[in-house]
Amino acid sequence: MRKFTKCLAAVLALLLLIGMAPVSAKPMEPFVPKEYVAQTDTAPAMNIIEDGASEYVIVRGINASSSEITAAEKLQEYLERISGCALPIVTDEQPVQSKEIIVGKTNREGADTYQVDRDAFGDDGFILKTVGDTIVIAGGEQRGALYGVFDFLQKFLGCRWFSTEVIIIPETATVAMPKEIDVLEAPAFKFRNPQIVGPMSTAGGLPPDYALANKINGTGTGAVYPEEYGGALKYNSSHDMYAILPAEAYFGEHPDWYAMDAKGNRVPDNPCLSNEEVIQFLIDYALRRVEEDPGLICIGMGLNDSGVSCQCEACRAIYAEEGCQSAGTLVRMINRVCAALREAGSETMIGTFAYAATIDAPHKTKLDSNAVVYFAPIGLCYAHPMESCAMKDSAKHRKQLQDWKNVTEKIVIFDYPCNYNHYQLPRPSWAVLQPNIKYFYENNSIGLINCSNMRCDMSLSLLNTWLYAKLLWDPYQDMEALYADFLPLYYGDGWQYIREYLRVISEELTGRKLWGRTRHFQCCDGPGNKGMLYMKRGEIKYCDDLWENAKALAKEDWQLANVRRAEVSYRVWKADRLKGEFLTNHAQSSRQLLADIWELGVTQHNEDYEADYITIEDSERLGIYYLMPRYWSWRQLGRSTKEAKNFPQMLWRWLFG
Repeated sequence: MRKFTKCLAAVLALLLLIGMAPVSAKPMEPFVPKEYVAQTDTAPAMNIIEDGASEYVIVRGINASSSEITAAEKLQEYLERISGCALPIVTDEQPVQSKEIIVGKTNREGADTYQVDRDAFGDDGFILKTVGDTIVIAGGEQRGALYGVFDFLQKFLGCRWFSTEVIIIPETATVAMPKEIDVLEAPAFKFRNPQIVGPMSTAGGLPPDYALANKINGTGTGAVYPEEYGGALKYNSSHDMYAILPAEAYFGEHPDWYAMDAKGNRVPDNPCLSNEEVIQFLIDYALRRVEEDPGLICIGMGLNDSGVSCQCEACRAIYAEEGCQSAGTLVRMINRVCAALREAGSETMIGTFAYAATIDAPHKTKLDSNAVVYFAPIGLCYAHPMESCAMKDSAKHRKQLQDWKNVTEKIVIFDYPCNYNHYQLPRPSWAVLQPNIKYFYENNSIGLINCSNMRCDMSLSLLNTWLYAKLLWDPYQDMEALYADFLPLYYGDGWQYIREYLRVISEELTGRKLWGRTRHFQCCDGPGNKGMLYMKRGEIKYCDDLWENAKALAKEDWQLANVRRAEVSYRVWKADRLKGEFLTNHAQSSRQLLADIWELGVTQHNEDYEADYITIEDSERLGIYYLMPRYWSWRQLGRSTKEAKNFPQMLWRWLFG
């Protein structure tokens, strides 16, 4: 089958040299942006800083937490960057002054001034409030004051953290804000880990200011782990059994510790979770981890990335009792581990996956309250909202999520925000982003993590990370207001053309009904899937014009680079589908596309080994640009093709090597 696919691809590539007639379609009316007038606040204002000078001081508690100290310092830092004026920081031991910006918990709180209900805020909620000339930023003692400071900077002073590189800090000698503010916010989701672009271009994880400004507190936020940045919710889980019970260490001596397949053979894919020795091994492992790190929040005990379920007699008996496969033994094992930790005086949680063999919830045993489940709906359709999608896999995932609600109150959604076989392909899921997050929230999910290993901004991934972050804080926000906040500054004056592109490809050209059948797309579908994108000639011309207008109106070089980078995924789709310029002049257009991919630094093809696109030099040497972009990596072509001397030899090795 693989050789047939390769032969078919080669035939299609050769047809390009002969030429193919374009498919006609009725033209679409050109997009005309509406006049957009940014909303301005006409409420009475007051100056914090005037002509580079200020009467205000920043007040923090004498016993402030380390994160509240950081919050006060961050406010001082950014006010100085905006205006050049450094406001002094004093403690609440100092007498009350007429003009104070209060940060965190202080002795200024009281019935006659203002009150903060910290029980209602939890760790992350906050208030922004004026009491006369006094400005109050306070909330949860772990992260509330930090989030409040960054929200204050964004809501009232025009600061923005769109990515680790695009940070907007206005410069003005006079800093004004509304005279009366009264903001109270708390997050919808407790755990928020929305990154799509891996470490966001920093080796140690997200820069703390980006994470704080976008209220990201999940496992992947390495830079905010220190307590002075509020810490993070380390709800750890991965395919942990590879590390906890490595087959190379134990399988030879203890084959009975591992799963039995349907033929009665022991296989190293996953442990046998009905085996008492295995359960005790995992209990001992957890107790040892807690002894080494008493402050540990969560220990991961997810099964390996395999669909294998142990088929020994004991496991099958539990499956029958629980009405499911591996989740029955998994949940019982985790409950035993949680009980042992609690008996040892530890409230450390256990994290695990509802994925593959464990995707179906048990019907009899409920999960311990000290466990958290990552629900991973890998078969979900992203062309239609999960709540209403008629695709069989989506309906199955809806039922599975409802079943897990009956088992546990701690569900974190493990979302799939990209195409794992080809990162550059478009990801037209903007129409379902908010409906899905609302659906997760309304079905008792406490958090979301995006599964991605991207290293750069492909298919508008930084925009999507930002949108995820905003919606995980408040799923009911006005999406058009969010787009109007991000797009103009990040992409320039042509932003409405990009907004129209997002709309048309996700709402009209994806998930269409074709030949009487509604089409869908999933996280690994290729460019040939008509559910992901199906575009006729007139629709392609419409999108081409959108991108040309967006590029023409970008005034700053960095904004133009952002637009061109965003357009790459659309061009990759056209090249893969032999559309537009890639039909009429494939070789030259493909050469230019590959050159732009390397120039713009969006070279990651997939998440596997040899993950980058082939270099321009190798493409020229072997004529790889004659093929479609889905094959522009050594992973797709095979390592043996590297040593070929020309295109025919490379093609032969690829097809038959």
